[in-house]
Amino acid sequence: MHPPLSKHAQPLCVDFIEALENCHRDHPVAKFFGRCNRDAVLLNKCLGEQKQVWKEHSHQHGSFRRTSLQRVPEVDPNRRPSFSPASGSATRSKSKSNIQSQSQSQSQSQSQSQSQSQSQ
Repeated sequence: MHPPLSKHAQPLCVDFIEALENCHRDHPVAKFFGRCNRDAVLLNKCLGEQKQVWKEHSHQHGSFRRTSLQRVPEVDPNRRPSFSPASGSATRSKSKSNIQSQSQSQSQSQSQSQSQSQSQ
């Protein structure tokens, strides 16, 4: 059994694919009795060789990717991570007291706006 025989997906075996298709077309009944087995065997060998070529290429590409991913830039362990203010999130480098004072000022401004809306 072989994979779907598309010529663009199996570039190394185009001649063998055409030979098998021609045999099947020329001998529609005899193909069921082994008339095209020789062409099918040659095609299967070619597909096996092509698979080995692609396997080696994939292995080389994978080893290149692994080595490029292992090269991680050095990070200063004393540097604290921070987020950009453009994203709208607070920076992690703020101290706890700054965060508490901000939350208190926000709660005071909310209570003032509520009292103003109630007085109107």
